[in-house]
Order: sequence, then structure tokens, then C-alpha cells
Amino acid sequence: MGILCDPKHPALAEFPTESFGDWQWQDLLQNSEALIIDDAPAEFRPIVQFVPDFNNNKKLSAIFEAKVGKGKLIVSTLNLQKNIENRREAKQLLHSLLAYMKSDEFLPTNMLAGDPKLSEHGGNPPANQMEGRSPQRPNSLDEKILNKILKPVPKAKNRADKPDTANALLNIKAAVNAPMATPDQWNVSMDKVITKKDGFDYTIQGKVWRQGKNSVWHNPHLVIEINCPKDFVGDFYVHFNDFSSEDRGAALFFCGTDLGPISRYDNEGVWLKLPVTAVMAKTGKLRLDARVTKGPNVVVSQIILIQK
Repeated sequence: MGILCDPKHPALAEFPTESFGDWQWQDLLQNSEALIIDDAPAEFRPIVQFVPDFNNNKKLSAIFEAKVGKGKLIVSTLNLQKNIENRREAKQLLHSLLAYMKSDEFLPTNMLAGDPKLSEHGGNPPANQMEGRSPQRPNSLDEKILNKILKPVPKAKNRADKPDTANALLNIKAAVNAPMATPDQWNVSMDKVITKKDGFDYTIQGKVWRQGKNSVWHNPHLVIEINCPKDFVGDFYVHFNDFSSEDRGAALFFCGTDLGPISRYDNEGVWLKLPVTAVMAKTGKLRLDARVTKGPNVVVSQIILIQK
């Protein structure tokens, strides 16, 4: 839903910003990841914090700083590496962060005013260390907490057999009617609609491809949106099919929840079963984001929606 940050934080001194995401954040936030920091102390504040929606009410960090043991660090989940020479905003933010880390102002151990751990300064950090800063600063992090925050994302646990489609409310095969071996933007007329009950619909943000008996939706960032009744409860099945065996992999997000990665879905492909709760369907839309992690793109050949 956006970001919150402290414009006066010295880490952002050379990356001018308001307290929210403006135009200079667009490239940085596109396809970005969030880090859940619920296990950090309650007073812990990231330098840049994501604003979640109601489906994923977590404390989310884009950039945070911390002292761990005798060291100190900055953790960023924004992409500050890929093609950075052609991404001016990313290059400038990286420059600002590194300049801060090289300066005497890099003091991630400052605590809330009055904290007993600051007793050597009379309950507050020295004035010259707080000038221009928000009065709240991140705490130190215990190594165990840091390890918990940075734990590896588990692999997708939603693999399933192909469902019985007798009671399907939505059953769509991708790009069956698309031109052969011709890349094109998705259009609903290119798909084979086997079942589409009243009150249910779908859109694809991506392209189509048909080759031999295989037809798919594909994109480096493939988005599938389902329109459904706001009280819907059921299961959403998605068939990932790397039919050309190009070692594809993807990071998956469903209704704001990180499902973890999927890899090696070649040969016969892989079915995933994604449970849909009433809370997820509250907006009348279900959204699957699949972002490529390896290979040329993400490919999906069929979707099926079944009510419980």
C-alpha cells in the first residue's frame, strides 16, 4: 500500500524524499520484496517501512539498520544491484546508504529517549548525535532475532494433484486459440473457457504463447486476477508448466501472502492448490503474483477455481 520513512534520517540525506513514496521510489518499489520484522522489539523502526493491506497485517521492512554484537549493519530488500548503472534512483539510494554507513552518524544503537541503556548519557544520546533526527531510533538486535527475521523462505508447500473439475466455477486453459509460435499480449478470446459461472471472471497481466500442443500465459512478472463473490471460500488451482524445460523458477505471492518459491516445473508441469478464505475474497478479487527468479519468464497453462 506504499511506504513510510523519516525524511530526516541521515541514511536518506542524499536521497531527498517525503515521508511517503513519491516518483523517485517507483522503480525501487516495483517488484520489490518485504521483510517481516514482527519478531523485532516493539519500538524497532525501519528506515523505510512498507504499509501492508488487511490481508497481510505485518510489520514490513524495506530498509532497516541494527547493531548486532560488536557489529552494525543495514539490510535492504530493495533491488540495489541489478542494472544499477541504468537505474538512477537505485544508484542514488545506494550512494546515500553507503555514505551514511561510512559517516560518524551511523549509530543504529540509539534508543528511545529515557531508555536505561543510555544512562551514560543521562538517559538521552548526545545532542550532536540526535540533531535533525526523529527521537525514535532502532534498538540493537539480538543475533537470534536477526536469524529469525532473515530465515530462508520455505519452498512452496501447495503442490497438489490435478483437481476434479466437475464442480469447477472457473476452468480456463491458457492461449489455446492464440496464433501458433507468435508472441502476443493476452486477450480473453485467445483462451479456452471450459467453465465460467456467473459472478466469476479473470484477467491476465502477461503475454501468450502456443507451440505444438502446449499453450501458456507467460511474463517475467505474471499476474492472474480472479473476480469472485465477496463471501467466496474455496480452492484456486494453478498449473505451472515449463514445457520447454528452460529451468524456470518463480517467487509466488497470493492475496498478499508470500508462498515461497517454485522451481523445476518442467515435464508434466506442477499443480498448486491455493486455499481461499472469506477474508481473502473480501474485496471481490483474488490476485496471484508470480515473479521470475530464474529462466526467461513464468509460464502458466491452466487455472481452476472450486468452491468448498
